[in-house]
Amino acid sequence: MNNSHKITLLSLSLLILVLCGCKRDPSQEAAYIDIGESSEILFSAELGTKDVGVKTNVSTLTAKASESWLSARVGRGSITISVTANTDKVPRSGRVIISGEGASATISVRQEGLEPSILVSPEISRVTADAQSLSLSIQANVDYLLPDLGETPWITITSKDQSKKPHQIILSIAANATMAERSATLAFRSKDVSPEIIREVVITQTAPTDYSGAGGSAIGSDEKITVASGSASSYQDGGEIEKSFDGDMGTIYHSKWDNSSTSYFPITLEYQFAGAETVDYLVYHPRQTGSNGHFKEVELWVKKSDGDFKKLGDYDFKGTGEPKKVDFSPALEGVTAFRFVVKSGSGDGQGFASCAEMEFYRRNKDNAVPTNIFTDGTASALRPGVTEEQIRAISNPLYREIAPFLYNGKYPSEFRIQDYRAWPHPNDWIKKSKTNPQNLLDNATGIVAEAGKELIVLVGKTSGHSGLSIKVQNLDRPGGDGYNEGSSTYPLSEGVNKIIPSNSGLIYVLYHTPSYKTAPKIRIHFATGSVNGYFDSEKHSKEDWKRLLAGAKYKYFDVLGKEAHLTFPTEGFRKYAGEDGPELIAQYDELVTLETDLMGLKKYDLPRVNRSYFHAMYGSYMYATWYRTAYNVSDENVLKVMCDKETFRKQPWGPAHETGHNYQTRPGFMWAGMTEVTNNVHANYVNVKFGNTSRLSSENRYLSGYNTYHIDLSGLKSGWTRPPYIRAGGIYDTVFEKLVPLWQLYLYFTEVKGQKDFYPDLYEKVRKNPNPPTDEKCLLEFTRLASEISGYDLTDFFEAWSFYTPYKGVVEDYGKKNINLTLSLANEYRAKIVSMGLPKPKEALQYITDKNIDLYRHPKPVVPGTYGRNGLKITVTGTTNAVAYEAVMDGRVITLSPDPTFDLPTEAGSATSTLTVRAIAVDGTRTALTAK
Repeated sequence: MNNSHKITLLSLSLLILVLCGCKRDPSQEAAYIDIGESSEILFSAELGTKDVGVKTNVSTLTAKASESWLSARVGRGSITISVTANTDKVPRSGRVIISGEGASATISVRQEGLEPSILVSPEISRVTADAQSLSLSIQANVDYLLPDLGETPWITITSKDQSKKPHQIILSIAANATMAERSATLAFRSKDVSPEIIREVVITQTAPTDYSGAGGSAIGSDEKITVASGSASSYQDGGEIEKSFDGDMGTIYHSKWDNSSTSYFPITLEYQFAGAETVDYLVYHPRQTGSNGHFKEVELWVKKSDGDFKKLGDYDFKGTGEPKKVDFSPALEGVTAFRFVVKSGSGDGQGFASCAEMEFYRRNKDNAVPTNIFTDGTASALRPGVTEEQIRAISNPLYREIAPFLYNGKYPSEFRIQDYRAWPHPNDWIKKSKTNPQNLLDNATGIVAEAGKELIVLVGKTSGHSGLSIKVQNLDRPGGDGYNEGSSTYPLSEGVNKIIPSNSGLIYVLYHTPSYKTAPKIRIHFATGSVNGYFDSEKHSKEDWKRLLAGAKYKYFDVLGKEAHLTFPTEGFRKYAGEDGPELIAQYDELVTLETDLMGLKKYDLPRVNRSYFHAMYGSYMYATWYRTAYNVSDENVLKVMCDKETFRKQPWGPAHETGHNYQTRPGFMWAGMTEVTNNVHANYVNVKFGNTSRLSSENRYLSGYNTYHIDLSGLKSGWTRPPYIRAGGIYDTVFEKLVPLWQLYLYFTEVKGQKDFYPDLYEKVRKNPNPPTDEKCLLEFTRLASEISGYDLTDFFEAWSFYTPYKGVVEDYGKKNINLTLSLANEYRAKIVSMGLPKPKEALQYITDKNIDLYRHPKPVVPGTYGRNGLKITVTGTTNAVAYEAVMDGRVITLSPDPTFDLPTEAGSATSTLTVRAIAVDGTRTALTAK
């Protein structure tokens, strides 16, 4: 036996190479051995060697060959496989098993013999439904013919390399448009050999299961037209017109900063092209930071090579920071210049004009939807009679992917293709409501965009409605609020829109117009992006809730009601509302309805069409701002309140309080010092209507209110003065104390007197009447309006609550305001009320509470009892029908309490004056009680 044979025999034994002296930590990922696509190797009959790359986390690999003619050696990152020469006539086969730490991989080896043969690898392939390439290796010692693919049109040979053995053949496999599994047998036949050698390859392609939108990458970008030069009638040094076409969103054109001139507007901007161009649309990009100069009213003019400037139309860009797209249908031909006449813009004084970029585009005609296949430009339905052959012939990969799913009724249309309704812009509503604007994102899509990945949006007929856009909202912003920062907006136009989003997130269609009642729905097809879905209580059932929530894959999920819109973590809904989504959103709807009915919106036909929007954030605790209210769901308690129907109903204060902020009617019912007060009329109203105890009672706020405004400690404290109602030393100073009289008006007039429309009518007066010019007059006008609406002279009530107490100083309320409420001004409004000749209430309504309200419904005289004193504590016993109790020294009320047990002020402990305790009846009469 020679040495070479000894080596061959040794190859039958286990070959081990230690790649690392240390064992892999079993706590790490599971062991794996990856040989890629090298699961089968072909050899010619001669002696040969090939290296196979190996990826593994196994520290010690072994390689074992199954045959004596086959050997394997472990190297660094590879396995070297060797075969001896095959002196037999027929091919032979074996295998190499690679293993280590419980993982293994097998490499099949085939070697041709001395007789004519054709070896093909792989002989059997099962591929997915997507379009793809498949590589075949051919080891042959005879000439052979490639397979005849005439009856297999879905497979084509795209390349062949016969320069070395084995030969490499690349097959192109089309996407499966049949929606059923299909197979083909490809035969490689020998040439000029008898008997003929036939080697068959079987390829099976699975049926499509899920639409991917992978073909979206084939949609090309539209062509941007270069601006050659520009001019502006007004500009600030450093903000020249060239900054608006330099391709940099970070630089801006800006009009002169000095806007005091009466002829400041209009401002004219012109953009010239080097030659005559065809323009399909333009995009105005407002500055990215700040809002000064955002365009409002604009005239657009165009100049063509054959004439002067001609006006195209008037536009209102609303002064927002969102890009605006102006479409031209048909396209404008022969354009040499555009002129913008900016008539108004955002900013202090008259406002300004600014622009980050002004872009002009020509559409990419290769993107056009084949309307011989689809019914319209949204590619949302096939024309009757379209065949599979026609579908296979579609040149654009995206439309070729969409068509078979439509053909077989399996396209995921539920959220990808929707008809979106028009909504009023919430900014328009506030002109009448005098509130914050409500939701901008009523048109949820249920589609998620991915940052940097093409988003293909096919828009149907817009019927001339401009300003259509989408917002990609990424709320996942640790430590912050993603509603604006980290989100992005993109204008849409009729036809094919290709967008590369700067951020990932849920998509919303912005379709706002004053003619929302008659504007047609617009069909929009999101051909790419992933489906997350949403729940809409007006069209989905409870079973749909379970289905849609289970199928949601994104971190956040939209829930739409008739009045409310929620965007909270998907897992939060699953954890706390897995079975109760419809009931949860119904309670949000109820909350919003209660608040808006309290304001009289329904009664006075001032419908708030846009929903109230509640969404997740991760910064502060909770807050309200334009278009929304936000809640920090990193706090599990907050998440539970917002997503659990039982907790929400028992603890509605937070969302009711924030929603109340957005419905505060300003300035007439939100003067200085009242930002955190008048919204709580809404909050307490919801709280009570949801079946909970009034917070004024549960937290003893009546007592603190009384002892802030109703007492007189001037005899006990040197320099003490009665605090005026309008005073506020901070945003949360005396907010619940100030709430008491506002809630007492509700209790007395609505719950006792049956004036169900007291607050609705009051709000309507505030909306309709001219805004008082000062905060002081807002407060005093409120006392007049409350008297007018109620039909009673309420001067005594408001006097008791210090509304007429003069004050000159600073009020801290999200900023400082100088207040000068004079006695003469207070007397002026008192006189206005007196001049109406209204009766005064028979009851002393400044003492009504949630607990004693029945006494106001059914008044009874006080039956006096006694009181005892233990230090500063007073305890009244045996007294009935009292609505309040007061302690008096030297004719001054030093304590006022709604309850029979209360404490005297500290200073009363050392006072030598005589103490009198009196019970107060519904009509305000006092009855002295006897000390024990």
